[in-house]
Amino acid sequence: AVASEKYKAKVVSYGLNPDCDYRIFNSITTELSCSFMLAKKGEQTVNVAIGVPGRHNILNATAAIAAACESGVGFKDACTALEKTAALPARRFERVGNPSDFIVISDYSHHPTEIAALVEAAHNLPHRRIIGIFEPHRYTRTKILMSSFPSAFIGVDVLVLCPVYSASENAICGGTSSDLYVEFRTKAADDIKIPLPILAKSLETATAYVKAILQPGDIVLVIGAGDVNTIAPEIAAVHPVTVLPQELRLGAFGTVAIAPHMKAVRNVEELQHIVKSGDFCVIAGGTNSFVPATGCHAKLIRLAGSRFDFTSVLKDTLDEVIVEVGAAEQGPGFLRFCSERGFSGLEYMAGIPGMCGGWLAMNAGTRLGTFCDSIISVDAVSPEGVIKTLDVTELNASYRSCPGLKGHIAISIKIRMCKSTPALVRRAMDETLTHRMDFSGIRTGGSVFKNPGEPLPPSGMILDRAGCKGLTIGGAYVIDRHANVIAAEQDATASDVYALMHIMRERAYESSGIRLEPEIRILN
Repeated sequence: AVASEKYKAKVVSYGLNPDCDYRIFNSITTELSCSFMLAKKGEQTVNVAIGVPGRHNILNATAAIAAACESGVGFKDACTALEKTAALPARRFERVGNPSDFIVISDYSHHPTEIAALVEAAHNLPHRRIIGIFEPHRYTRTKILMSSFPSAFIGVDVLVLCPVYSASENAICGGTSSDLYVEFRTKAADDIKIPLPILAKSLETATAYVKAILQPGDIVLVIGAGDVNTIAPEIAAVHPVTVLPQELRLGAFGTVAIAPHMKAVRNVEELQHIVKSGDFCVIAGGTNSFVPATGCHAKLIRLAGSRFDFTSVLKDTLDEVIVEVGAAEQGPGFLRFCSERGFSGLEYMAGIPGMCGGWLAMNAGTRLGTFCDSIISVDAVSPEGVIKTLDVTELNASYRSCPGLKGHIAISIKIRMCKSTPALVRRAMDETLTHRMDFSGIRTGGSVFKNPGEPLPPSGMILDRAGCKGLTIGGAYVIDRHANVIAAEQDATASDVYALMHIMRERAYESSGIRLEPEIRILN
């Protein structure tokens, strides 16, 4: 409007085009500075050198010189003045810390044009890889500029996508980081230069991931206008690794993630030591667990060996039997043991995968009953590293929850069962299996979200009404038979699964006002 005929404004052009009033040529960008020749029509060409890097800063400098000249400052004087004063404000290509073998740069860039300029400037620095941590700014801006973001990150080798910084906005469907991930996933399928992001739950999990993979020679770009800059000093203080952590296929979906401190524990003494040290996470069979793409950075332990994998009969009378089962005993194998001997009471658990310790931790079950209904007590290592016996009443078990076990690790479980015959127990288990959905041949953790409880409808119905059946992101999809079940193809990424979980939850909330809680155990 300012340049329109109505105002009879004088229009001045600048750039690399030969027809520009202020023409740039022979530009050189180094790690810390730029130099370029600047020709003004009717004036002698001047060599300009500024102490800031990046082609976009050459353009910015030229615009500033042009504005000064059009205001009456001499051309050479304007160039000289800018050379003496050119500097970037904080969070504009700002180097953080002083690491000797890698670089951390914090930058306020939050829209695609700025981000592309930042990546271009970073490529002028010597580097092995460019790692980006991006925090989108505002849900509305993310949604409006969605299609422009992926190509702006071309040149970034590893991109970690953090949750949107709300800046006082409420979340909107179509404007979250999961929605942005879907856009990256779609665009990357057609352009291999676009990086496929690692989707992070928080700035903390993003930081943990980058600290685990940071190597000498890397550049880390901390990008965004929110509070993402607060993590830059922590990353700058890292000692980079020379060997990348091994990627493992973990959890129900068989997707790849890192677990740098994963350990198999085979004796109680070692388990006690780990529990006393704190900051641990237990994975059993993994059939109801999910490890996000940012990985699990606590001590991830899995019980193994005969001390934790056993079944023994403690009491056997005409009416009842008491069985002790190790936390690492496979649930289906334990049920087979019971059916072969005619031990009754857990037939409704048939078809549920996992280890007995996992059954306990999530109080697995069906509408006919839960695992904790038959439990007498649990031997566990307490947070102080002491072996304790917890009575079933201390577990406070409820639907998909066993809060009394928090901070403890179960070693073994005592279960009271009834005496029956192998044929009757087998028949009851077969009857249970006829009513269970058959998931054979697909990689899934079963129900993704807990049922919210009466009088509200079950999660599957809520998600079905929200249009979630058949939703697909990359190699992860919601099965057609049940809107509360995600399955993963062989090429699915952990970020595919995580983004799909998030979008399902947001759709359910938008359509029903009900905020569903995960039944899948997310380890991070």
